[in-house]
Amino acid sequence: MADNSTIQGAPHHPLTHLVALLSKNGTMILNAEGIIEWSNPAFSTLTGYSFDELMGSTPGDLLLGEQSDADTVRYMNEKIKQKEPFTSEILNYRKDGSPFWVSLQYHPVGEGETITHFVAVVVDLTEHRKNQEALRESESRFRHLANSAPALIWMINERGDLDFHNQAWRDFTGKDLQELDNQKLGSYLHPDDQAAWKEVLHTALGRRSEFEVEARLRQEDGSYRTMLNRGNPRKAENGAFLGFIGSSLDITEIKEANEKLRDSQNKLNAFFNSTTDTNFLLGPPPEYPVLAFNKTASDVIKGLFNTDLKVGDSFMDYTVDEVKPKFVIDMEKALNGETVHEERKVSYENNMVVYWRATYQPAYDEAQNVIGVAFNVTNIDAQRKYEIALENQNRKLEEIAHLQSHEIRRPVASLLGLISLLKPDTFDDETRALVELMHNTVHEMDNIIHRVVELTWETENQKPFNPNDHDSGRTQMEG
Repeated sequence: MADNSTIQGAPHHPLTHLVALLSKNGTMILNAEGIIEWSNPAFSTLTGYSFDELMGSTPGDLLLGEQSDADTVRYMNEKIKQKEPFTSEILNYRKDGSPFWVSLQYHPVGEGETITHFVAVVVDLTEHRKNQEALRESESRFRHLANSAPALIWMINERGDLDFHNQAWRDFTGKDLQELDNQKLGSYLHPDDQAAWKEVLHTALGRRSEFEVEARLRQEDGSYRTMLNRGNPRKAENGAFLGFIGSSLDITEIKEANEKLRDSQNKLNAFFNSTTDTNFLLGPPPEYPVLAFNKTASDVIKGLFNTDLKVGDSFMDYTVDEVKPKFVIDMEKALNGETVHEERKVSYENNMVVYWRATYQPAYDEAQNVIGVAFNVTNIDAQRKYEIALENQNRKLEEIAHLQSHEIRRPVASLLGLISLLKPDTFDDETRALVELMHNTVHEMDNIIHRVVELTWETENQKPFNPNDHDSGRTQMEG
């Protein structure tokens, strides 16, 4: 059996050394008619054919298949016939039927002007072809996606020149890349924004880093729209910087809406923080997170718990254990659309007791869905403690009135009764005057007692005294 591991079996001519040097690729020596006379091991590895199977055959007999390009085959045959060098790429088939792409380089050699042989170098292009196809497909997908995107997509090269844009750019500016009289993207920006754009781009080119800048871009009709421009570095496979790929997103309406929202938020905050009430917006259970709060709420939490209130905090952390069950019940009612009012006394760890008036109101979004609870808390500690003191005072007044109307008035009533038993016509003038003075004094004392009782009743009931509504006992005792 012939052996292609050496040059044995090859014609003895000056090509032997050259073939040995080219043995990393598939290599053949063919006679002037294109018949294989020798091949190296790399060619057998590439094709799957042994040295013996290759000898005496033409490459076309073994390697061509149904998808091999006929025009390329005719071209190569003509070149072999004319004994001329050529290079071609063609789809071949291995012994097992699997396809592979190759680059064929045919070099005619001979003695004098007579061509006696061809040296053919075969380079496997399969991976290269796959990579090319993948690249073409990738570029096609990129262009399709870029042209389908609503944003303006562009590429800037390493010099800062615009060298690609998508259809959205063409529709927006009314210019194709070929029509641009200036390939600097910045020239299509509002004059007041060009300096900022140039500075940002210059910095990004120097650092080869991503960038972002807002700028107004001119439309085809000459008007401007506010765009958010973002660029990301592009690099070759070897890491070489190629420029930027970026996008320009129209944020005109968003910017206007944000300005209106900011203005509205400022007004809301001014109103929200102008009240001395404690206001929270709380989220759903089980943590009831703090979604928003005013300055008073922040100050109250700081004073009671010595901590800074933050959005996202669990309100359960600021609810003492004794009121948690009732708090949860009231929150559930509010989340179900009910408004709840409540007053409660709360004891804190530092032995401080505070009276609060709380209101739980459902908070709705634009679609009238409950999104949380507006929790309003008013410190009524001073008011409630004043009311308690007033209640205690009234209770003492009532006790005094009871004492006046019963304990003190009883002997006065007895005196009135005794005086009424006296017979003035049996007295001398001096005695009659003394009895009359005593009668008037006792009556005056009785009137004072009644007035004390009436004033006490009016203080407690906050309305004028009416004898028909209150039995003073005067009639009974005077009867």
